[in-house]
Parts: sequence; structure tokens; C-alpha cells
Amino acid sequence: MVYLGISPNLQRILSPLISTSPNLINIKLAFNVDGLPLFKSSNVNIWPILCQIKSITVEPFVVAIFSGSGKPVPLSTYLEDFVEELKVLIHNGIEINGITISISIYAFVCDAPARSYLKGIKSHSGYSSCERCIETGDYLNGRVIFKKVHSTKRTDHTFTLQSDESHHLYDSPLVQVPGLGLVSHFAIDYMHNVCLGIMRKLLNIWISGALHVRLGNQIVKKISDDILLLSDYIPLEFNRKGRSLQDLQRWKATEFRTFLLYVSPIVLRDKLDVAMYEHFMLFHVGITILVSSSHINNIGANRAGIYLNEFANHSPNIYGWEFLIYNVHMLCHLHEDCSKYGPLDEFSAFPYENFLGKLKYFVKSPKKPLQQLCRRIQELQFLSNSFKNNDQVVPTLEHIGILPIIYRGRIDIKHFKKVVYNKCTFIIYPVSSYNSYCITKKKGI
Repeated sequence: MVYLGISPNLQRILSPLISTSPNLINIKLAFNVDGLPLFKSSNVNIWPILCQIKSITVEPFVVAIFSGSGKPVPLSTYLEDFVEELKVLIHNGIEINGITISISIYAFVCDAPARSYLKGIKSHSGYSSCERCIETGDYLNGRVIFKKVHSTKRTDHTFTLQSDESHHLYDSPLVQVPGLGLVSHFAIDYMHNVCLGIMRKLLNIWISGALHVRLGNQIVKKISDDILLLSDYIPLEFNRKGRSLQDLQRWKATEFRTFLLYVSPIVLRDKLDVAMYEHFMLFHVGITILVSSSHINNIGANRAGIYLNEFANHSPNIYGWEFLIYNVHMLCHLHEDCSKYGPLDEFSAFPYENFLGKLKYFVKSPKKPLQQLCRRIQELQFLSNSFKNNDQVVPTLEHIGILPIIYRGRIDIKHFKKVVYNKCTFIIYPVSSYNSYCITKKKGI
């Protein structure tokens, strides 16, 4: 294991910004811990501790990396340096260019297994595994299910006292961090809970589930064809185009997100049973509200919570009691985090997963993976500092060519690939029909 530290990275990132952002005197830090297998033919994996500054737009950085054939054990040794430095930073802050910046914790954003590992509690397959309430699960057909939506809430105080002994396995070193609530500061990550959890589960049920909810092969093919048809109109703001349901086992989290939020209401209509479709729309509308700051302000996170609770309550009528697994139960607590943190993307694992993909790419050989990672990270930091110390030359952009398009029955409207106006450049990249539109302040196209 190697500990790179929080303070050196904060110095590196914030030093160039202090002079231009004098109000940057309070920052919040979000953390992520997760395991990453490096090779398909080996048990070697890494467990990095990642940190992201929430006050500014910047990608995560590495605080520490463990490399081994399993989880870092014992947890106290793995987190020892991290906890000690975090205690000092929260108490004293950090001085950069003569300015003292106060540090506070925004949240720990992890998937369910990592959260249970860090907090020392039952895993998501346990009876008393819910992190937000004291609901006890029931064993049914080889899995633990949670029948109730509302139960007595857990608090940071009751967690520290270990009032519910069946919830705890061991003492977490994180209880030593001042101001850190092991209930309130551990957010539910919707990337794993919603996209890779419930949305994937629903699609698998519709394709290969019980006969009374399974879709016919022709309907599945029609849904796949519609997904591929809509893919031709998805602009570059979306990370991935849609794929056929035949490739469902290889779908990424961003594909499940795009399907849930944008594609599903269209491609599922008139293909699912009416009851199943309307039940799914409770899920779709609830998540759609929670991913949008304007929807949360206008409609409210509590309204989304009502829809998601209804989705969970009606699930046994359609899919049976075995559908009410841990992810579905945690869905009912998701709106509580949105009331505290804002839209779901403010506390999702997407930026950390993207960064983990970069770390995995750094390892080219199974020999000494930790050394390879540390060298590549140091090289990137060196290059980043070199670019910041040099004046960047901004190229002069010209607008290029015209492309006639049909607009309200007319074809005499000029269509530009690139337009430079008032030091602002508008560009179509690549030149294609689905990347050539923008919306104005007056909601015009």
C-alpha cells in the first residue's frame, strides 16, 4: 500500500486558483472507496481511496492505493493514515499561498458492499442491512427481502451507540473523524442502486423472468429495434449510444441511465402490459425528478419519494415478494439524500468510476502494479503543473462552409458548421443531424 495524502493534492490543485478565486475559503471533500480487479486471469486488485473537491469542477485524485488479492485487512491499518490526516485537516484547515482554507466532509460515495465494509455493518444481503432504518428483512427463495417501506430511522447518534446490535459487525475507524456522520454522510449512490441495480433487474425480468411477466421474443426484438432507431438521434452529450437487448449483459451504467431517463417511456409503450408500464412509469418519473435541480425545486424531492414508495409497494402485485430486495428498499430512502445534497448526479459514483477506468489503463503488466500506478500518477501531476505554468495560446477560429437545411418548408436558411460570435464559438462536432441543434434562452430551437 502507498499513501499519497490529501494535503499535497489540495496544494497542487488549489494553488493556481487562490489568486483568481479569493472567496475559496471553504471547501467540501467527497470520498470514494472501491475495489477494482486489474486482470481477468488473476485475483490481483486495487482498492484506491479517491477524493473529489465539490466546491470546484475537477476530477477526483488518489489519496491512497492498496494492491493485493483481496480486501485490505485489517481496515484500521488501511484507513489509519487517512483518518489521522483528515482529523488534522478538519481541525486546522490547510494553508495555501498564505490563505487558510477550512475543510469539511461532503459525503462518502460508495456502492453498498464498500459502504458496509467501511462502516463495519451487515452487508446488503443481511437481515438488518438497511443503513437508514431498522427494518429487518425476511428470507424468501434464497434472498433477503424488505417488505416495509417506513420504519424507525437510524441516526448518527444511534449508530455511534450501536443501539441496533444486529446491524453492526465491528467498530469502524471512521468514527474518530470529527463531524463525520456514519449515517448522514454516506450517500446512496444511484449509479449502482438505480442504474446497475433496479433498471438492470427489470430488464432481465422482462427478458428471462417468470412467464407471467416475461415478454415474447418478437416484443423484445421490437424494443431492441426501437432502441437502435433512437440511437441515430442521440447527440454527443450522451456518453454511449443505445445497444440491442441481446447485449444487455454488457451494458454500462450510462446505457441503463439513458434508457431509464430518456428512451424507456417511448420504446416500452404498447409493448408492456398496461399495469407493468404504469408501474414502471412511477420509477421513471421519480428518478427523473431527482436528477433535475429544477424539478426538485418546482415539484419537490418528497413528491418523487411518494412515487418511488408507490413503486416499491406495488411491486409484489406484479413481480412477487422476491422483487423487494435491498436495492428496491434503499430506493425509498433516495429522496432523503436529494433533499440534503441536491440532484442525484451531485453524489453519484460516475466520476469515480470514470477515474478508476483510467487507473486500470495505467497498469500494463501484472508485475508490480502498484509501482506502475504511482509512476503514472506522478507523471500526470507533473504534466498538469507544467501546463498551468505556461501561457496557453488560444487559436483564432474561422467559420467554415455552409450546409443547406430544410426549415419550415424553406431551404434557403444557411446552416453553419462553425460560428464565431463575440469571442464565443459555436461548433457542430461531428457534422451530423443530431448534433446540430441548440436551444435559446427563449426556448427556441
